[in-house]
Amino acid sequence: NRQYGIDDQVFALVDTFIITAVIEVLWIPMLVLASRLCPRTVEGTTYALFLSIHNLGLWMSGVNSWALTQALGVSRDNLQNLWKLIVLCSLSMLIPLCLLPLVPAGDPETMREQSSSEVSTPTTMDPADAEANKG
Repeated sequence: NRQYGIDDQVFALVDTFIITAVIEVLWIPMLVLASRLCPRTVEGTTYALFLSIHNLGLWMSGVNSWALTQALGVSRDNLQNLWKLIVLCSLSMLIPLCLLPLVPAGDPETMREQSSSEVSTPTTMDPADAEANKG
């Protein structure tokens, strides 16, 4: 970046922005899947839960990266174990593949319609009937 005359701070900010934008675009298929799998009438709650789990995962990723960095003794002055840190972080990105069998194989829309038809809708009672049932 210096050979092209780009300041280190500007390069770091632009790089962070681009990486964040790409990650958000990669997140879209998961949001579509979640929106198709969630039961009707609780879409907002499901979306909030999904994003909360995502944020927890991001936080845990940062904590685990920090812990690995400390455990391997990687610092600004000591880059001897940096290759181990890179390999471990790269391999840890494959862990979610173990959860793929939990994703339903059927059509999400069909599953959503089936689950919403199984849920009985509450009925309101006529006030006169409610009074008769009290006594």
